[in-house]
Amino acid sequence: MAFANIMLRIGKTKKIEEQFNEGFLWFGCPANWIDYAKKDSSGIADRYEVVFAHVPKDDPRIKELGGGDPFNQFFGFWNEEGPDDTVYLRNIVTCLVPAVCFYSIDLKGAVEYFKIKGNSSDYISVNLNPYYKAMIDDTEEYSALIIKYPGGLFQELRREVPKMVKEKINLVKHNFDPNEPIFPDYVRYDMDIKDPFWNEQTYDAVYRKQRKYEAQHEVRIIIPHVTYMRHPAVEPYLKERHEMKVPVPNIKEYARVIPVSKFNGIRFLNFKEDLSECTVQFTYKAE
Repeated sequence: MAFANIMLRIGKTKKIEEQFNEGFLWFGCPANWIDYAKKDSSGIADRYEVVFAHVPKDDPRIKELGGGDPFNQFFGFWNEEGPDDTVYLRNIVTCLVPAVCFYSIDLKGAVEYFKIKGNSSDYISVNLNPYYKAMIDDTEEYSALIIKYPGGLFQELRREVPKMVKEKINLVKHNFDPNEPIFPDYVRYDMDIKDPFWNEQTYDAVYRKQRKYEAQHEVRIIIPHVTYMRHPAVEPYLKERHEMKVPVPNIKEYARVIPVSKFNGIRFLNFKEDLSECTVQFTYKAE
């Protein structure tokens, strides 16, 4: 699929600069996001991450699909009780797959998701201030890691991820194929927690999110057929056990870091009629 012209991550300046200067990315997992959502009520975290079903407790499909055993790390579900004798189901493999997320911007996204009209027919501008407002509470403390050329990042990850998977001892490999180590895709904002059953595919739920988060326009990158060795339903939360530091030594060739307090948008110009190529400029806040 065609990927964004720009991808970015927002984080505390110290951590963002550390990754950029040392050349690495942290791969967490959906279990991290769920734990964060339970501790934070700012609206940026979705407590229904990677839920694939919301059904009655006695729904026969739970056992038919091999679920019901909370200690079965590789085939079971992470069941969370809901209201009215219902349960939310998560696939354990999906919860523990290594993943990293980026906010993404492309021309089609600018038009479709932000409904933006340029000041002239020559360019389209994307204002990032609404995104900052939803994500962070103090722009002075945060910076943006901006991936200007996603192809450079994907190339490095395809080279480095198999090495890291081979070295890490806190990973379980489920028929891992080193020739196809990553799977990037856009998040699909079609989750409805009122629907009884969404899907049964192992990784589909990673790319499902509630409609109210649609403006985030995320790209998520996962390492399929690999999981961290932790069961979120029965073990205490230990962040260091389900994070992986993946080297991207050439990151400065295709990325840059800009403080959020200075950087407020992206402008696309000189784009082709089919929106396949364009020139990208960063816009800055007035001093």
